Amino acid sequence: IDGLIATSRNQQLIAIARQFVQRYPNDAATQRIEQTLARVLERDNKKREAAVVYEAMWNRLGAKARDAGVRAVALYGELNNREGYESAARIAADMVEKLPKGSFADEVAWQGFHHFRRYNDWAGANRLGLRMIAKGLPLAKERQALLHSYMSENYWRQGQRANAVTAIAKSRSIEDNRSRHKEHLDYLSGSQAKHGEM
Repeated sequence: IDGLIATSRNQQLIAIARQFVQRYPNDAATQRIEQTLARVLERDNKKREAAVVYEAMWNRLGAKARDAGVRAVALYGELNNREGYESAARIAADMVEKLPKGSFADEVAWQGFHHFRRYNDWAGANRLGLRMIAKGLPLAKERQALLHSYMSENYWRQGQRANAVTAIAKSRSIEDNRSRHKEHLDYLSGSQAKHGEM
């Protein structure tokens, strides 16, 4: 394998590396070979195939391969299609569950939330949003307010008027601005709230 890397014989390297990983998943060299395989696939602009390799590393090694998980999320997102967004969101949601609270989990969660929204899975985005809140994410107050604002929009798109009003009120309680105030009034008006509730 090292000889193929040195001579840039990428097609042979890809075939041999895949065989090695399939035959010897628990070998000490497997992770290094998988990383090499994924990098070569990326270099050949085979994003989906590289994402699959990174995802397999994340699934097998968990938190030890968090960088591989993030790379899988990014590459799937770069496919710019529903299948890619679904895969990116699914991996990000899994990472939020398995990684400890911190800036790394915060960033992955944020990416996953937006991937759900990119393919109009409002319910999936809000499920992840609720998991983020339960875990104390996002870390920054500004992002917390923004998360609740996005969640209110997601609820509204699902026809869950009361939840939308509650979520935008929560957003305003964290960080208020003119735009959120208007959004809150629009949601109240759209849900036929009485004058005293406005």
